[in-house]
Amino acid sequence: MDIIGAITSIKGVDLLVFFVLFALFVLGYMQGVIRRLLGIGSILLALLIAAQIRTPLGDFLTANWTQYSPQYDHMIAFGSVFVAGVVGSTIALQLFFKPMPLFANYPVLDEILGGMLGLVQGALILAAFFLITDPFFVVVGAGAQNNEFPFIRQIYEALQGTVTADVVRNQVIPFFLLFFGALFPSDVTSLF
Repeated sequence: MDIIGAITSIKGVDLLVFFVLFALFVLGYMQGVIRRLLGIGSILLALLIAAQIRTPLGDFLTANWTQYSPQYDHMIAFGSVFVAGVVGSTIALQLFFKPMPLFANYPVLDEILGGMLGLVQGALILAAFFLITDPFFVVVGAGAQNNEFPFIRQIYEALQGTVTADVVRNQVIPFFLLFFGALFPSDVTSLF
């Protein structure tokens, strides 16, 4: 393994992702195992529901938004349902969940495991981003259009060629699809 090559291949976006993952570790450390498990479960549920609703909602958007390609409409449908599910479930968890340690006699264990689960939650969010955007940007590969949502393409292009994108696409997503691949549309899973 070329250590110097690995260090020089790290981009600014990789450092930003590292700091976000570190913040999720700290959040998991503070909130504990149960809260992080509920957060991971809510993200998984939102992702699986969004994957199922992607095609019918995308077809509806295609029928009504003629300025976009059908693949773009499917990406927007997938992402919108996912973001709405995650935001809604996060708000519900914050409002109705009362914090309690899983290991009351060993609070350090609860904190460290919560931090590790915070990292898992961050990896799952990154995997969801690529599961949502790759079917459009990789398969269609259309250039930027003046009527698309600009922030999606900007984030996607900023992540291209980064260590983060390579790790998520080549390790995290295949591991995730090993367990949940049957619940995703074939045009999404075929990319990974």
